[in-house]
Amino acid sequence: MNDYMKHTTTCQTAFQDIYIDTDGSVRPCCYYKIQDHEPLISDLNSLEEWFFEDHHLQKTRDELSSNIQSTPCNYCWKAELEGKWTLRTSRTYMDKTPVIKKIHIAGGRECNLACRMCFPSASQKINDEARPWHSEHIKTNLQNNSNYNWLNDETNVDKLVSTINRNTHENGTDPVIELQLHGGEPQMMKGFNNLLDKISDEAKSRIVIHITTNGSLYNEKFWEEAVKFRGLTIGISIDAIGDRYNAIRYLGNWQETETNFFKILEFVSQRFHYSFNYIPNVQLNTVIQLANVDQCDSMDTFFQYMQCRFPKLEFFKPNLLSVTGQTGEIFWDLHQVPTEILIPCILDISQNSSHANNWKDLISHAIAYNNFMDNNYRRSAIQGVLDREKYFKKVHNINLWDQRPDWYEVYNRYYEEELEKISFDEEQARESSESK
Repeated sequence: MNDYMKHTTTCQTAFQDIYIDTDGSVRPCCYYKIQDHEPLISDLNSLEEWFFEDHHLQKTRDELSSNIQSTPCNYCWKAELEGKWTLRTSRTYMDKTPVIKKIHIAGGRECNLACRMCFPSASQKINDEARPWHSEHIKTNLQNNSNYNWLNDETNVDKLVSTINRNTHENGTDPVIELQLHGGEPQMMKGFNNLLDKISDEAKSRIVIHITTNGSLYNEKFWEEAVKFRGLTIGISIDAIGDRYNAIRYLGNWQETETNFFKILEFVSQRFHYSFNYIPNVQLNTVIQLANVDQCDSMDTFFQYMQCRFPKLEFFKPNLLSVTGQTGEIFWDLHQVPTEILIPCILDISQNSSHANNWKDLISHAIAYNNFMDNNYRRSAIQGVLDREKYFKKVHNINLWDQRPDWYEVYNRYYEEELEKISFDEEQARESSESK
């Protein structure tokens, strides 16, 4: 965080972004929360009216401009207090004029995968699977099922198109210059095809579009429209390759994903217009977790291969993401993993790996601030991991222990130690009770 952002509460996102979540709720970003006030796009007359006139959002902007930590932004204040990255501090921002520059569109929950670290609000497959540890998520999603794939509603698409196609907004401010599309899986949703088709050529000539996809499908019609924009960034969500991929992104098959992913890159490489001095960008989005903490070198080899195979594309440094409590998979966060698993992983990373520094930094931080040995936490962490791996083996016939039986032995040993402690504590309690 730079010095300016340390001493201010202002936030670019609150003044320039619109975020529409998988349930159709509208807010400035995914972390922004107001209890009992998350308007749906289907209930709005227009996105401009909400952005410029919503009194909750106006209050937040007034507070942020006055160095007041606005309550709806508590997620970021807490993260900053802990020294963590936040969207607010990722960019310096001084202007305080509301203007719609960027729209994030999570079109719905339609997805073909059921990734182990994902959650029901982002994948209908997970929602249908009804994983036991997602009970509260499922309950909420079932209540909001009418908003499943809200983008497939033509009325909602038209509200977006009206905002995106404007040369200037109703208050005279500049037009939208960036779109971010994600899901679910955007290639599966007919609403995204409809949206891209309806965006005008003029709007496409000024907008840079970012698309996050799992890359396991190839929808050529989708990419035919995507390559017409001024700029294009493709974020591919891949956490491992080969059999390890199959044990992370359930219902996926690595060979099919690799084939379709390369079809996407080949199409973009050949069909992008290159007329605005933009080179299409590709970035790997990798969630670092227990299931892939040992995969740095194989991911780096894959990354280097992509760069050689598609020289007309620009490859950004991989985006390494951490598992958070938001996904309900806190037990897989590296800070909750035994150090006897983490230390060999960091020692095995090749010095020649372009991923090495970032990967090592994440593991080193997890070792330095490790929570696994916390007696108040360890028992639930052990049980949580063992229960989940048992579930995945039963439901999907593959889990992490198939490839890392030595890690199973680590967790099982700790589990047996905890059982002995429980037995000892119960015996002590019995003896104490009898002595009285």
